[in-house]
Amino acid sequence: MTLSLLLTVAFFSATLAVVSQLLTGFGFALVLIPLLMLVTTPAQAVGTTIILGAVMCLAMVWRDHHHIDRVKLMELLVGSIVGLPLGIVVLSWLPPQWLKWLVVASVLCALLVVLVNLTIRNRRSTTTGIGLLSGILLTSTGINGPPLVALLRANNYAPSTYRATLAAIFTVQNGLGSVLLVGAGKVDTTMLAMIAAGLVAMPPAYWLGERLFHRINARQLRWGIIVMLLLCLGSVLVFR
Repeated sequence: MTLSLLLTVAFFSATLAVVSQLLTGFGFALVLIPLLMLVTTPAQAVGTTIILGAVMCLAMVWRDHHHIDRVKLMELLVGSIVGLPLGIVVLSWLPPQWLKWLVVASVLCALLVVLVNLTIRNRRSTTTGIGLLSGILLTSTGINGPPLVALLRANNYAPSTYRATLAAIFTVQNGLGSVLLVGAGKVDTTMLAMIAAGLVAMPPAYWLGERLFHRINARQLRWGIIVMLLLCLGSVLVFR
């Protein structure tokens, strides 16, 4: 495989992932990881996605910080910080197939919440528990969005608050993951090349995604989330 092919795939894959993230509030990993796996190893694809995701979500937080529900964010962070190391334990303990079905169950629950407009009780214990589950899923499977999406959509946030709050929790989770990757020496030259291509793709993709986002309403956002959750389900079943 040539370097030019690697960079081209990384560039266009990152473009699609950024637009998906901006439109529905999540989906960066579930779009980017399968596409990068076409030209690289799963470990390199996941590592590249975590680092690029941290940069992407930080940019969203910088722009939309005034829309963040800070109380909800702190409750989610408490659970997430505990869940991240637990996910590593789960990864070493559970068989790979069990991890796959853990993600499938998480996505199906999120779909149920969004499809039938179920209400999740707005309690601190519930929010912390969902943050815990999301943290476990990130370090064990790489897909941590569905529980967070279910919680925030069930509480009927405005699209801007929903997206900004998700971006804030993703920034912390991916940022910690990036530090762990770099500290463990898991970033190689192939990953650096893909990260560079992704960073070049981000500004125009961000410009496009922002303009599309401001053209959608809450109903369109709901259906966009449903489509992304279905894609997430297909990605897990096919690629894992």
